[in-house]
Amino acid sequence: MILFLCLCSLVLVTYATWRVCARGGSVRLNGFFFFSLGFSYYWLLPHTLGYLMQSAVPEELEIVFEQFFTIPDAAGFLFILAALIFYILFWMGYSKGKRRQRRIVQFRSRNSASAVRFWSVAAGCGVVLAIVTAIPIREYFFIGYDPSLFENYQDGVVQDALPRGTFIASTSILFALSFMRAVVKNGHRGDLRLLLLDPFMLAYYLFAVLALSMGGRLYFVTNVVTVILFLTMWFHVRVRLRGLLVLGIVCAGGASLWGVLRAGGEFSVLNMLLNVAQEPLLTSISAFSFLNSGKVPIINFPVFLASDFINLLPSSIFPWKIDFLLDPREHGYNYSMPLGGLHVFVSLMVNFGLIGTAGAFYAIGRLLGRYEHVRYAQAAVVYCLVAAGLTFTFNRDPFSVSVVKNIFENAFLIPIALYSIQKGFFK
Repeated sequence: MILFLCLCSLVLVTYATWRVCARGGSVRLNGFFFFSLGFSYYWLLPHTLGYLMQSAVPEELEIVFEQFFTIPDAAGFLFILAALIFYILFWMGYSKGKRRQRRIVQFRSRNSASAVRFWSVAAGCGVVLAIVTAIPIREYFFIGYDPSLFENYQDGVVQDALPRGTFIASTSILFALSFMRAVVKNGHRGDLRLLLLDPFMLAYYLFAVLALSMGGRLYFVTNVVTVILFLTMWFHVRVRLRGLLVLGIVCAGGASLWGVLRAGGEFSVLNMLLNVAQEPLLTSISAFSFLNSGKVPIINFPVFLASDFINLLPSSIFPWKIDFLLDPREHGYNYSMPLGGLHVFVSLMVNFGLIGTAGAFYAIGRLLGRYEHVRYAQAAVVYCLVAAGLTFTFNRDPFSVSVVKNIFENAFLIPIALYSIQKGFFK
């Protein structure tokens, strides 16, 4: 019964995505598409694979299935049913937001010399930040995983996993500033090559390779999604269904191949498929163990999320900030996150409960639909950064990292603050 509900949910997500994004045999890769992709990958795929792989559990995934096989049927059914309802509410919110948005026929963008200089300075500061955070870990590049770079991951304290996390965060900031600079300088020209080959974007690629050599592939993929979203909004790019399938296979294959090589495993198609499945399955350990605890609140007030905003303070200035972050496991909630990943279901339940999470999904959908078309190119970049963050980090990182650092600070607060300065003083 639960497997049937999982499959029905996957069909519904596919149908909704087709209805919203497809026109005339082509697909628009917008915020709705990527949110649906992340939802299917982290919410539905793990349960589906759990039932399909019961008779042949790989050794690498035994830690996952130890938790999965002990989930009570009622709890498993509740999870999938709630996920289905949440997604329907997201769809409804997006549709409502699209109907209320003010249609903008054309973006306003021009080559303003003062604005270009402003974002050049900002991107230059991003390069300096990336260099400063790369120097302390220079000996760890291109050697795969090193235990010293993942301190405290085993305890789930990913926000204190320095210095790797600091460097990867700096590359995300560098991307946001470099891409904004490229758009301000060349967005009005309508030439993709000018955007991707901007000098500061080339600098970002260098640091992205360094970050990829230590892991962090999902952050790089998130930045790729940002570019795709911008192309969809700015250039109205659509992809034919056949091209979308090829693109999906190439991207998934490339990401899984990198994961296999990075981990030092033997290259094979089976290992690549296993690597793709590992990401959502390992993240789901926390969700499975949470369901096993039998405590699924109806409604909650987000006190834990409120405390997570302490993570906005720089670790270099406030190294003791970790002591002020509330841990739900110390306040009556039981779950396991041995590899650091925290499924968003757990974060949503401890902060909002079932009813609050339903409202959150509707609100996310409405905001994505309402602001899918904005007037200025800089605002479009901010929208794309936030929407891309909802694909991966939102689903697999604690809110202190995903919502507070990656989405609110890096994708929204810093670009918006700089955009406000640029708009006010460097038009």
